Amino acid sequence: MAAEKKIKDRLLEKTAEDLGQPLNIVEDTMRWMFKDMTKAFKIYEQIEMSGFGTFLMSQAKLKRRIKKLERILGYLKDKLPTEDVIEKIESVNNSLQYYYSKQTNETKQENIQTNMGRVEEFEISTRAS
Repeated sequence: MAAEKKIKDRLLEKTAEDLGQPLNIVEDTMRWMFKDMTKAFKIYEQIEMSGFGTFLMSQAKLKRRIKKLERILGYLKDKLPTEDVIEKIESVNNSLQYYYSKQTNETKQENIQTNMGRVEEFEISTRAS
């Protein structure tokens, strides 16, 4: 019994067949397209693909990313404040600010009230070091 193909594989094969193009060219084109979509998601809250629909940023995924970054921030806070660690802390703080900005107002209020105080407190303590 052969393993069932993934939707992605079937989509690539069908597209290559319909266009009369080699599978590797279609695959490279699709990979490039999805890479650009990922970049667009970093700028916009939603993107639209003709024929596929509109894709929105998942609030649940944002919450998971924020929690992960906050754990990383806590870990970095416990390290000695070297130049490298301070640089990483700034990078994590920038990412957190970006993800906070992408949240809906309702989710944003939840996270900002519980977590923002800790981030600001940490920023102040690293500047004092």
